[in-house]
Amino acid sequence: MRNLFKLWLVVVLVGVFAVPTTAQTDGEIIITGAWTRATATMPEAEATEPPMTDDMGSMDMGTMSGVDVSGTYMIIENVTGTGLSLVAASAEVAGIVEIHETQIDDAGVMRMNAISGLEIPAGGQAVLEPGGFHVMLMDLQRDLFPGEALNVTLTFELLDDGGAATGETLDLIIGSLVRQEPPEANDIAIITPWARPTVTDADMGEMAPEATEMPMADMGEMGGEMPMAGGVSGVYMEILNRGADDRLIAAATDVAGVVEIHETQIDDAGVMRMNPIIGIDLPSRQIVTLQPGGLHVMLMDLRRDLIPGQALRLTLTFESGRELTVAVPVYDRLMMGMGQ
Repeated sequence: MRNLFKLWLVVVLVGVFAVPTTAQTDGEIIITGAWTRATATMPEAEATEPPMTDDMGSMDMGTMSGVDVSGTYMIIENVTGTGLSLVAASAEVAGIVEIHETQIDDAGVMRMNAISGLEIPAGGQAVLEPGGFHVMLMDLQRDLFPGEALNVTLTFELLDDGGAATGETLDLIIGSLVRQEPPEANDIAIITPWARPTVTDADMGEMAPEATEMPMADMGEMGGEMPMAGGVSGVYMEILNRGADDRLIAAATDVAGVVEIHETQIDDAGVMRMNPIIGIDLPSRQIVTLQPGGLHVMLMDLRRDLIPGQALRLTLTFESGRELTVAVPVYDRLMMGMGQ
């Protein structure tokens, strides 16, 4: 059995959470500015050709069809005590996903070359951007429209003190927003966001109608939780505020009719209940955790099932007036952790 670390995180200004099985890393991986290049400008039949500009970055236009390819970009900060190498990636929207580097050949032509890994030393960072390193999505199964949220898995390999591969890997589930241009820099980082599914992988495989009609359960501690189904779900994350003090005051998504900020509390009778709150304080230079059994974003009146492997858009509003839209992957991180 290969040594496998499951590390779940997602972005659009995202970080990561690790559940190691056979080795240890210290600290976190923080991913910011994750985005994927749009291949169409509007969800219409005629919008099949992507904008063909030099900033498509990295593409050798003489050999690639713009319709079938795109790129995913981000900044990866390795604040663990272990060197890492990004060695692979996957996404349901693409038949082939590779780690690429854009280089200029002897004839002065910009070409993309697949690489075996992108090393990120402990305490270092890697910038994935058009015209440089990037995650290449090929054999796209459909057009990618601005505003979509994608689910992408990154695979990292741990390195020893000498920089050699150990054979131990980290699988990271991240979210990436489809955009036409890179996002603006932001001093608020959303780390490890995830949304609880309302159906399971088994339900989807059996195509059982009753899979979307499971009874709603309390969103409290793990011992009292069941997978959310039908009308409600929850979104969890860590919020790192690198700027001045702020407060999260609202959230919104098109998959839910009602979105509220909640806190799970124990009442006088010892019953765990969720109560809406007016906001969550975000002190400067600190991380605030939203998790089952505590603070969380509550999704109610769901307009569709939340299926593992998908992602949703969530817009967060802060007291300072800023808004931040993030891609949130759908999966049950707690159940996946139990399987380690």
